[in-house]
Amino acid sequence: MKEQDWINLIAEDAQRAANEYRYLPSVLIAQTCQETGYGETDLSREGIYNVVGMKAELLNDTWTSEHWHGEIYTKKTPEWYNGKKTYIYDNFRVYDSYYDGLADFCQFLRDAKYSKNGSYKYRGLLGTNDPYTLIEGVRSRGYCTDPEYSNAIMRIIGKHELTKYDATEGESMGDGAMVIRVEKPDIIDRIEVNEGEVPEHNANSHEYLAIHYLGVDGENPDLYGGGYGGHFYVSKDGRCYQAAKVTDKLWHVGASSGFTYKHPYARNANTIGIECACYSRSGRWFFTETTQQACVKLAAWIMSEYGIPTSNLLRHGDITTKHCPSPYIDNPGETPNWTWERFRNAVDALLGGGGTVDSIEALQGVKRLVGLGQKHSVNFTGHQISVDGVRGKETTANMVRCLQRAANLDWGAGLEEDGLIGPKTRAAFVGHFIKVGEVQYMVTAVEIVCYCLGRNPNGVELPGVFGDGLAKAVDARYLSGEDILALVS
Repeated sequence: MKEQDWINLIAEDAQRAANEYRYLPSVLIAQTCQETGYGETDLSREGIYNVVGMKAELLNDTWTSEHWHGEIYTKKTPEWYNGKKTYIYDNFRVYDSYYDGLADFCQFLRDAKYSKNGSYKYRGLLGTNDPYTLIEGVRSRGYCTDPEYSNAIMRIIGKHELTKYDATEGESMGDGAMVIRVEKPDIIDRIEVNEGEVPEHNANSHEYLAIHYLGVDGENPDLYGGGYGGHFYVSKDGRCYQAAKVTDKLWHVGASSGFTYKHPYARNANTIGIECACYSRSGRWFFTETTQQACVKLAAWIMSEYGIPTSNLLRHGDITTKHCPSPYIDNPGETPNWTWERFRNAVDALLGGGGTVDSIEALQGVKRLVGLGQKHSVNFTGHQISVDGVRGKETTANMVRCLQRAANLDWGAGLEEDGLIGPKTRAAFVGHFIKVGEVQYMVTAVEIVCYCLGRNPNGVELPGVFGDGLAKAVDARYLSGEDILALVS
């Protein structure tokens, strides 16, 4: 079989399985090429359908397969021990279809744990958008013993341009979710400088994100001796730094020095840490407004990049009995400190939600809604933006354009549809309103705005009808012009 013929044969099933479990299709397709020699091995033939080298025993007491029914095939296979290649006989799984073999591998990554009651071994890798980071994470955590496996996969991806099979931003995935990205903030790289202080590499499954405060009135973007500190750091003036890879295990949420664990699962081996600079005033600790705003953007990007749900966004003090970060535990809400609820909701808003999201499924759901809103905004305004499920600056501007377009259509406002809420736009909305039962283009615009906010108004009409769906989405049956503008302010 020619190489491209194999890729053509396997690509659709690989995309379906990968998208279902938030794995990269390009990596999965390349793995089948590497494992089967482009469909030439006995494991890849029809009737066996094992194209990613899934063995019969793979942390089996920690997960239950939905795609394998127990049939095995025994064959001789190479393994690497202490850098030396040898051959052993091993049992491999037999599947009913190529899709089942591919989906079983992806489900294994999602559900398998280090031990029956331990943390997930690979789940934190799902949602990773960089092919090398993903496959190296899979390799380094023990899926294969070949030290050159990741490099081989990357050569195959490059040779056949397999990234074209990856779902693009705004493209619908198998479960209807949107593939989205939160914009990465500028991050100053300090990883190499701190390499020698990392206690253990490739030992963090990064399932949780913990927020810390520095605890001294100063700045320190680096790790302390022995690996104490966060993976990331936010300074008083909002600059972001990265001191360690997210796969590095650091000492930042351990229960030591008289502290005890409160959280049942979050530990150093599965938690990323962000340290925030602080300052003292009258014996109390505070964050600057700039630090908090920058930390929100950094946290949202980390969570989007590594698939961490909002329920797993924690304070250090939620994990152990330590009062950290003090500004969010000892004196939250004391200006300029935010409350923890405000911080979490601000992160969630950047992720596309309108309130706290407590699961990956819910997070994907609001991102899908945002994507729908973006599409409607393009159709209504004629102004093109990225349909990526992320409510960033360009999406917010198009939300404003929707309102400006509706004001021109309904009220003859004569506004420039520039996406900016200036004095003329504010003045145009004074004295106007929409309410249940009204039929206006402004209702259409507010329905689109709701979608962009991750809220479901149950459809968009042209012109719009203010019904129960919209009333539920805005939690009101009457909106003044000022209320409408507040939705996008």
